[in-house]
Amino acid sequence: GLAGGGLVVLSADSLDTIHAKKDREEPIHELKYSPNGQYLGVGSHDNYIDVYDVGKQYGRMGVAKGHASYIRHIDWSEDSTVMQSNSGDFEMLFWEMPSGKQIKFPADTRNMDWATWTCVAGWPVQGILPRYSMGTDVTTCDRSHTRTVVASGDQFGMLN
Repeated sequence: GLAGGGLVVLSADSLDTIHAKKDREEPIHELKYSPNGQYLGVGSHDNYIDVYDVGKQYGRMGVAKGHASYIRHIDWSEDSTVMQSNSGDFEMLFWEMPSGKQIKFPADTRNMDWATWTCVAGWPVQGILPRYSMGTDVTTCDRSHTRTVVASGDQFGMLN
């Protein structure tokens, strides 16, 4: 993702440009492929998440709209049908994929199996925030593939 809202996809082997496009005006902050490899979720400072179909030359399939602040983190469900996201104001929302339609009742996702967990909000990571935190202290986290450990980093440069 680029500072001007553009997206460039490179070949992992040669670093040749596979695709380039610009659908946003603000910086791209988060990118994540779906577990099945079919979609790419792209979160921007425009408060939107664009969903692209990899097999259709990265054609845009949907836009997740609803956050009041920029997109900080996104995660996909194991089956690539749902995405969760955190925004700059610590809001957590859930989306049907690939349409980007908001899931209005978060309880509907309570038994969802998540492929990754990098969102700094949510039940599995509720202990990473310091006492009396406003939610912005922790800037990054990642759950291990074994789902037994969560690493987090904060705005002070500490790995927790």
